[in-house]
Amino acid sequence: MGGGCSTCNSSLDEVVLTYLVSNTRFSRNMVKSLWTRFQNLDNGKKGFLIPSDMMEISKFRANPLAERLIITIFYVDKSTIEPRNHSIKLEDIKVTFPHFVESFDWFHGSDEHPHMTMNKVRFLFNIFDIQGTGFIKIMQIYELLEILSHFSSTVEDKLWSISEENIYGYEAK
Repeated sequence: MGGGCSTCNSSLDEVVLTYLVSNTRFSRNMVKSLWTRFQNLDNGKKGFLIPSDMMEISKFRANPLAERLIITIFYVDKSTIEPRNHSIKLEDIKVTFPHFVESFDWFHGSDEHPHMTMNKVRFLFNIFDIQGTGFIKIMQIYELLEILSHFSSTVEDKLWSISEENIYGYEAK
């Protein structure tokens, strides 16, 4: 499950709890539950998470896009669903508890809510647009296919062909 923070006894600051309940769609109990999860993931009780902490989640670690997901999840501006910093490096990421909760807030809610579907589409777009240019280029699709295929049985020419087919002959925005 993570850092095994069974000895963590620090409680969630009431001001932080109130802020997060007021500014996200999470209830008090959900924020408290996320606090417990955050503490369990926080190896070394640093007060923030780094990518290696996130990689302790076995299902996350098994995802071939884990690094891109970390960057996309934790470096997207919640209000616009746009990348905050286009040049962020994985080793520079430090996620505080409020940032942890806010990063997942835009996934929380009913698909019937008009913004939820768009948030999910923007999130997927940002996984492809890792440079934050606002465009998806053939090379970015190719790189993702490369990551996903692990060069298993698909040759590079076939990956490029798939990339071109998916871009429909133009660079999408």
